[in-house]
Amino acid sequence: MTRVHMRPFVTKEIRALLPAWLASLCAIGAAVLSGPRGHVLGVVAYGLGSVTLGAQSIGHEYTHRTLTLLLSQPSSRRRLLLMKLGVLTAMLLTLGAVAWSVLLNQRELQWGFLAVLGGLFFAPLLTMLCRNPLAGVVFTASIPGWMSVVSDVMGVRVLWGGMLGVCAVSAVASWRLFMRLEAIDGRDAEMHLPQLLRGWAAAVGGASVAPARPRHPAWLLVKKELHLQQMTFAVAGIYFVMWVTVVPWLVGPSLPVVGILYGALLALLIGSLASAEERQIGTHEWQLLLPMAAGKQWAVKVGIAMGLATLLSFGMPVLLAAGLVRVNAWHAGAIIILTAGSLYVSSLCSSGLRAVMVSFPVMLVLSQLLSVLLQRLSVFLAPVYWSPRAVFVPFAGLVALMLWFAFENHRSAEHGAGRVARQVVWMAGCLGLGVAVSAVVTASH
Repeated sequence: MTRVHMRPFVTKEIRALLPAWLASLCAIGAAVLSGPRGHVLGVVAYGLGSVTLGAQSIGHEYTHRTLTLLLSQPSSRRRLLLMKLGVLTAMLLTLGAVAWSVLLNQRELQWGFLAVLGGLFFAPLLTMLCRNPLAGVVFTASIPGWMSVVSDVMGVRVLWGGMLGVCAVSAVASWRLFMRLEAIDGRDAEMHLPQLLRGWAAAVGGASVAPARPRHPAWLLVKKELHLQQMTFAVAGIYFVMWVTVVPWLVGPSLPVVGILYGALLALLIGSLASAEERQIGTHEWQLLLPMAAGKQWAVKVGIAMGLATLLSFGMPVLLAAGLVRVNAWHAGAIIILTAGSLYVSSLCSSGLRAVMVSFPVMLVLSQLLSVLLQRLSVFLAPVYWSPRAVFVPFAGLVALMLWFAFENHRSAEHGAGRVARQVVWMAGCLGLGVAVSAVVTASH
């Protein structure tokens, strides 16, 4: 295939990776503008952005179900893979250049280099193995935690030497896997129990064969919603294992930061999967045609999402931290807002990974705007003490509007820019009015 014929493929790859690249740039920019308090979030955004680019390089073929068309092109797979890696490398290097120039300091350059390696070698391999780009992002993002333990136990030189060796093995494995890649129809592979446990469960369950009984529709909806959150349970399991193995080696103030960051990112994941994942697997349209009110289905969806966020994003870090992460009303409120906000974004997206990519910079920018708004109102009105009780009503109203508009988007196929703009104006206006009224009431007392 000539260079002229390869140009459409290069253009297609750039268009596929451009949303993740732009979302990462927006998140890095918001973190830089927020000052030192947003530095950690900016580093996390850069790492996740690099990993997402690597997963999307192969994963967008699974998301859009174009893998069959790709593999049937009149070109060698070697050239197709080199084309993908070339575009991915250019995207990673430009994103890294921006991050290194405005965000990362001298001590964080090694993590920036690790982000490039993860996006280039590990994320594509794990995406092809799992046949799911979101799984590639999740499993690749857990590598820095294990690296911190290895560096403390075996030393930095041994760590980076082994890391380069693993990158070489991953590059060879990715090459061989892509050369033998097959387009398998159907949805992505699901996560199951290990074979030994599945055999034991089948033996126990098969001892008494009973006729199938009708089950309550609400319970079936609950099971369906939990099934959509498979990746949430995988992330929670990884966090639990890392807390047992990695966290004991960490000292100082980094322990609460790890728990809070985990809770925030998991809340974004929970909300992002709730609505968009149904569109990704192709069950959204006929799900709305079931003989059950759409409002009841949405209530089950919101209840499961908020329940999982409360248990896994808030309760689990507090329990495992044993007092290092305290029960705080601000922390709980932030988890609820992140879940509701990502659920609103999810109602506008066609896949869970795209919802995560959009939710992170959007919620980061929203948090910075809210912080600036509260500071300006405090200076303008009076030295107001912003207690959780003072801002409960405006933020509760914001959550209610997010969930209501998400419900409207979830049951509608029309997601035009005008509709989204009107919803954003309504939410911004109600929040600003609520915060102003709360500030006046608080100042008067």
